[in-house]
Amino acid sequence: MSRAPVDVANPTPPEDDEHDDEEMPRVQMTRRRFVAGVLLIIGVVALLYYGLPRIAGLDATWRRIEQGDP
Repeated sequence: MSRAPVDVANPTPPEDDEHDDEEMPRVQMTRRRFVAGVLLIIGVVALLYYGLPRIAGLDATWRRIEQGDP
């Protein structure tokens, strides 16, 4: 427990109906952000499809699977 003195309790927030109907902030979807997002998704898919098998050394395995040679 803390030994800090507490002179005043936490104040209660004012009852204000104006702030109850506020909406969440919206993200502005600009053309630039859309294109950047699409390029990011394409890049991730390309990395997973082409890059990951090379990193993991699966090229020979894929060739054997394609040729039907277990």
